Amino acid sequence: MVNQKDAKVFGVSGEFHLYASLTLENPAGGEKWYYGDTKSIKWTPHGDLDYVVIKYKIGSGTWHYLPGAEASDNLDAGESGAQQSKDWKSATPWDLRSR
Repeated sequence: MVNQKDAKVFGVSGEFHLYASLTLENPAGGEKWYYGDTKSIKWTPHGDLDYVVIKYKIGSGTWHYLPGAEASDNLDAGESGAQQSKDWKSATPWDLRSR
């Protein structure tokens, strides 16, 4: 394992295998989502994933769980290789103040 930001920071371990991953398709990065808009978060699981957790943050603020996508919600990751999605109506500033 190598730190992407500093190649001098690394570790060597025995053999290991990654059995599952996911590809995030939307958002891809850099989009502007406005308060009150409904957007689809899309991903494709690869391998055997049980569930996904989705978080968001605004600017340099704190991370928030997407309603219905917290660890305790067990949002199904879906079938390997099949695109999945979760629609989200982005929170208003007033919703975020109460958290």
